[in-house]
Amino acid sequence: MKLDWAPSVYRRLHGVFCVYKPENVTMQRLFDTLKFNISNALNELPCYKHEMRTQEISFETGSTLPATVTKPVGLTDLTDHRLVLGPRYIESDIPLKYLNGLGRYSSGVTVIGIQKGINTINTLKSCQFLRVYHVKGQFGKVTEDFSARGRLLQKISYYHIKRSMLDKVCAAAQAQHQRQMFIYAKVDLQSQEAYEIASKGLVRPAQEYTPTILYGIKCIDFQPPDFTLEIHTLQEKTTYLMSLIHNIGLQLKSGAICTQIRCIRNGHFTLEHALLRKFWTVPDILENISICRKLTTPDKLITPSLLVDPTTEENNNSYLPEPDAVKT
Repeated sequence: MKLDWAPSVYRRLHGVFCVYKPENVTMQRLFDTLKFNISNALNELPCYKHEMRTQEISFETGSTLPATVTKPVGLTDLTDHRLVLGPRYIESDIPLKYLNGLGRYSSGVTVIGIQKGINTINTLKSCQFLRVYHVKGQFGKVTEDFSARGRLLQKISYYHIKRSMLDKVCAAAQAQHQRQMFIYAKVDLQSQEAYEIASKGLVRPAQEYTPTILYGIKCIDFQPPDFTLEIHTLQEKTTYLMSLIHNIGLQLKSGAICTQIRCIRNGHFTLEHALLRKFWTVPDILENISICRKLTTPDKLITPSLLVDPTTEENNNSYLPEPDAVKT
């Protein structure tokens, strides 16, 4: 891809791209870095007409090959000079919007829309795609904010915890939320209507902002005191995932803290599509936009029309923290 004229490059910066958000980086800082990189790269290219270069062909003495010489177009009006007008592109000229933001201490796949791609982000939000996380925890500790950075409140024995016990609690947590899906839909779990609903696919909430729903939770690594859970969810927040780890520790007659949260999938976007920080450049972003365009075609945006009503009262005997009680 030839990048020799800033306005043409700017016109191509429309669409959706995917980056890997590092840990300990806020979404605002992520956006500031992307806008800084893009605006600086555009300003390094020729931006004004007098900066366009023309080619002249000359023949060197004793050479059979023509030599190409480039020179800028003559400047007749100093008011059109870069030193007078300043940089053509500033950070506010690069509008960005994320699909689902990650907390400061979480990392992973982050889908971002740029310019006209913001409309695509709004469409993706309405599709209610699942997100998959790898959440690491550690037994034996209780902290103030359920994370490894919080003030330590208590140390509790964890030697009695076995893999089978953790699997049982995870299965109970998943079953509890599966029941909640049908409670939201106001149908009997044992009815024919519930069967027809389940046969159509995942039960997704009708509103954009609803309580957290867990579609799957399982242990993929168990090395006491450390363990890793794979969680498939909707409408989650970082604070909810940390409180989930805390509540699992309580169910196992111990304590647990969250040590890492990593998003590995957001709908059709996976780690394979995410740009690492060293690739947050205009050429790589343009290439990523063309790759991600295949993931936002109409056939990829089709989701089951089954919607649920999230206003129904929840069961108070849940193994999981109440989503509405978790402050974000």
